[in-house]
Amino acid sequence: MKKILSFLAFALVNLTLFAQTTVNDSVSLEAGYAKAVFYSFQNGTMTAPAIKNSDIQIRFQNRSASIRTVDGWGAQTYLTRLNDTTQWATLDTNGMTAVYNSDTAWENGSFNSTSTGHPSYGWGSYNNINHYIYGTKLFVVKTQLGSYKKVWVKVLNTVAKIYTIRFANLDGSMDTTVDIGTLDFPNQNFGYYCFDTYTKQSAEPIGTAWDIVFRKYLRTLDYYPVTGVMTNLNTKSSQANGLSDPYTSTGSGLTYIDNISNIGSDWKNFIMPGGPWVIEDSLAYFILTQDDKIWRLIFTGFGGSSTGMIYFNKSLLYDPTSIVKMNKNITTAAIYPIPAQQNSSIVFNSLEAKAINLTIYDVNGQTTHQETINADMGLNVYSIGALKLTNGMYFVQMTDGSEITNLKYIITNR
Repeated sequence: MKKILSFLAFALVNLTLFAQTTVNDSVSLEAGYAKAVFYSFQNGTMTAPAIKNSDIQIRFQNRSASIRTVDGWGAQTYLTRLNDTTQWATLDTNGMTAVYNSDTAWENGSFNSTSTGHPSYGWGSYNNINHYIYGTKLFVVKTQLGSYKKVWVKVLNTVAKIYTIRFANLDGSMDTTVDIGTLDFPNQNFGYYCFDTYTKQSAEPIGTAWDIVFRKYLRTLDYYPVTGVMTNLNTKSSQANGLSDPYTSTGSGLTYIDNISNIGSDWKNFIMPGGPWVIEDSLAYFILTQDDKIWRLIFTGFGGSSTGMIYFNKSLLYDPTSIVKMNKNITTAAIYPIPAQQNSSIVFNSLEAKAINLTIYDVNGQTTHQETINADMGLNVYSIGALKLTNGMYFVQMTDGSEITNLKYIITNR
């Protein structure tokens, strides 16, 4: 009992747990899914730009060389057979092959599809002397408007973050060179360009302002255009299937992954031959956002191409801003849900990747579980729901060298 009293005297943190407030919301992609909608769980719809008016999207930040086709609406990229930039004037389109974006990572665009890893970035190779990336391949892009352009990404100035791109009609007419840089799209993940109108297009909000985007895209499985959801950079998600009541699921014990189409499009099904669309009613998604919040997403309706409407329910399950600061390394920590339903997880933020000793005590100070967990730098979600503890109150102690973090854990209905 003295051990428990010391917890209370020195470090026991009584967390203020907020009730789950569910909100019904919807977005409109308009008829024919003409638009993409960038969405923030905290603030709602950010913008609904017509990104289908662009042909490529280019990433600048964090040593990226990603160039993606704005797919889903008709644009398509091809890799020419010879892969030799000296053939620019006499480009032979015979034998060219279609190349596609990855639907699992923003970094892997159609122009990067032949990348073998540094120093090869698909469309170009890294120069060890000046650290630029120089284009080594020629592409053909079928634009959203149906014209064909030959494209040469000549160089990426990795210091100034400026791409120099040359493009022309297949017959060599309208030969144009354009510089596209990060200053054209401040704080955005991608910049967009339309070859037919020769315009740079700002088609998404700043990267920290959105969590998911509703849009058309080509799924990698069969390169078929689908309408669904993709997650932002630095955003992870998980899904729970076969739920008797998705609205009571907390998602604890699940593994969060950074596959950008993990939510994807298969939360709905079209009943052949004439419809309607049916929503999977035993499915919930859980999204770990850039600001380390956990949201639950449940789809409730889909209007199809006639309206482009998507209906859903969202709930904030975990908010680190409501948690008291812990110590120098483990800056925030909480257990959710409380009281436990089926599984519970410790959610904590660690400033370092290191081993942490985890001990669980009952109200009598007896050790009921002890192990060492390997924490990653950043937010960690660690399941403790499978320990088969009986109903009651427990105290979780996390020891990180000389620092100790203590949490209260209540189990009911087990």
